[in-house]
Amino acid sequence: MGRPVKWRLPVYSTIHKILCNPIYAGAYAFGRTETRTRVVDGRAHKTRGHQREREEWIVLLREHHEGYIDWDTYERNRRLIADNAQMKGYDGAGRAARGAQSARGTSALRTLRKEASRCLFR
Repeated sequence: MGRPVKWRLPVYSTIHKILCNPIYAGAYAFGRTETRTRVVDGRAHKTRGHQREREEWIVLLREHHEGYIDWDTYERNRRLIADNAQMKGYDGAGRAARGAQSARGTSALRTLRKEASRCLFR
């Protein structure tokens, strides 16, 4: 029969990777990351996984397969995630600022949670 499924609470990084992956919106992408090499103490030092700008990706085929969401929704979600990641709505100490920016950040998180729940558990 195989091993039983073990359900766990979602981890932020896992949800972030799912929502930010173009495959989620039905696109095939290749070359989203790169390896960088620099010389340290006379030896080559390689670091992998550096994100490239979309214009630098080697391949991006939209509508490659059926996605969980359409491309426009994917793009909107990416903007919401980027707005949250830049700590918009927070002061320098990481505390929520009062006013519209704080409400926008909260709204963005709420929207992404709904989208993730709707798509992951359909």
